[in-house]
Amino acid sequence: MVEGRVTDGKRIAALLASELTGLALGPLEDIEVVDADPDLTLTEEGTLAYRIVDSGTRVGSVTVYPDHAVVSLEMGPIDIGDNHPWDSLTSIESLDDSTEFRVKTGRSVKPAVDAIALVVDET
Repeated sequence: MVEGRVTDGKRIAALLASELTGLALGPLEDIEVVDADPDLTLTEEGTLAYRIVDSGTRVGSVTVYPDHAVVSLEMGPIDIGDNHPWDSLTSIESLDDSTEFRVKTGRSVKPAVDAIALVVDET
């Protein structure tokens, strides 16, 4: 068993993209990762890694930082409440036109995918 944790923002974003495109079921059936930059350079200010598209409509983006990734969902403010996937994510901010959350480890990728599926399913 591997003892280390994945905490590199670029690797976290890659894991998230793989999960989003590999789980073509239910609300994620028509999800695509577009405009991916495999040669992106990590910066403290953040670098756009890719956009998330559902049935041809952009629903979000992923920005990478040296030690995490940020998912921005362009679905308006989301009532997070006590819904399951949100419980294990950090720094969730619901703004007027988007909801953002940090994915700090590779282990947080699955809850992030669940949160994205929940949002896409509700729209």
